[in-house]
Amino acid sequence: MVFVHRPGLFLVVAALAGMGWTLSASELWVASQRAMPDWARGRMNATMVMVSQGATALGGVVWGFTAHQAGVVSTFLGAAVFGFLVMVIVRVVPTFRISIDFTKSLRFEAAPVTILSPHLAPGRLPAPKDGPVSITAEFQVDPSRRSEFIKATRDARLIFLRNGAYRWHLYEELKQPNTFRMEVTVHSWKEHLLQLERMTKNEKEVIDKLQNLHIEPNPPEEWISLSVDREVLKES
Repeated sequence: MVFVHRPGLFLVVAALAGMGWTLSASELWVASQRAMPDWARGRMNATMVMVSQGATALGGVVWGFTAHQAGVVSTFLGAAVFGFLVMVIVRVVPTFRISIDFTKSLRFEAAPVTILSPHLAPGRLPAPKDGPVSITAEFQVDPSRRSEFIKATRDARLIFLRNGAYRWHLYEELKQPNTFRMEVTVHSWKEHLLQLERMTKNEKEVIDKLQNLHIEPNPPEEWISLSVDREVLKES
C-alpha cells in the first residue's frame, strides 16, 4: 500500500487488504468455536475477546510509535517485511508450522469416567447444593512404577482443579507402602456432577492411565462422602 500513490487504486488495494484481514479473523473465530467445548464456551470466548482487543490496542501503540519515530513509509515497509517473514517461517519451519486445521486434532468432547463417578443408590443422592463432597479413590501401585504413578497424579491434579475441585490431595498408606489414596473435594454435589461432564477424552486418558497402574484385578475402590458439618454446627 505504501507504493500506491493514486487515490482510486489505493482505495481498491485497501479494500482488498481489509477483506483479507476480515476473512482471516472470521476463519479463526469459526475454528475456535468448533474447537471449544460447550461447557467452557462463554469463558473461552471472553478470553479470546479480551486478548484480541488487548493485542489490537497494544499493536496500535507500537505501530503508532514506530510511525511517529521512523515515518509512515518505513513503518509500512517494516510491517510488510515482518508479515512476509512470519508467513515463510510458519510454512517452512516444522516447529512453527501452524494451520487452521488444528481443530481436527482437538478432542474436547465429553467422555464418561469410571473413577470418581457417582455410584450411589437413587434414594441416597444428595441435593444439588449439598456439600462439600469428598471423593476418594485408592490405588495399589507396583513399587517399580511409583514414579510413573506420581507423574500421572500430577497431571490428574491439574485436571480436577481445572474442572471445579477446590482441593486435591494424595496420601500414601503408612502401613501399606505404595498404596495411595487420591482425594478430590468439590463445593457441592452439583459441582461433582459438572466435573464429570467437563472431563474431555484427552483428560480421561490420564485417568485411565491411573487406573491401569493399579495392580489389583478389581478397579480402584472409591468412597464418596458428604460433609455434615452443617448439622454439627447447627444451633439447637
